[in-house]
Amino acid sequence: MCDVSREPMANTHIPPGCVDVCTMVFVLSAIAPDRMPDAIRNVSSVMRTGGEGRVLLRDYAAGDLAQTRLGTRDGRKLGDNFYVRGDGTRAYYFENRFIKRLFTDRGMPLEELQVHERAITNRGKGQRMERRWVQCIFASAEVPEAPVSLF
Repeated sequence: MCDVSREPMANTHIPPGCVDVCTMVFVLSAIAPDRMPDAIRNVSSVMRTGGEGRVLLRDYAAGDLAQTRLGTRDGRKLGDNFYVRGDGTRAYYFENRFIKRLFTDRGMPLEELQVHERAITNRGKGQRMERRWVQCIFASAEVPEAPVSLF
């Protein structure tokens, strides 16, 4: 267990270049946008070389109902598409161009990107809720990046 945006993943338990598949399910959205490149760099450091590994990502997409709701509450917006929930956890809502660039800037090519939309109806309240998620597949870098250094 580690802080993927600050502590090196490559160590005696996870040697560099040994990971075939990394799943990142609602991981990046909880990290501050300025720390996201370090998290991806860290993941890259343990992935198979030569584009043989895959990163599977699912996270919040811009325009999600939760983003709209957070945007109407005072003190919840931390930055562009970045909010803090009532319980103190963070939520970033990704635009396609931003998520693609995070990985391609680290040498990890995009293979697939889809935005999934689903309307959910709360019958008791008679409300329709538009939910949005981004789902991506990235290949690992030809040459992995070095892991992040401890503080």
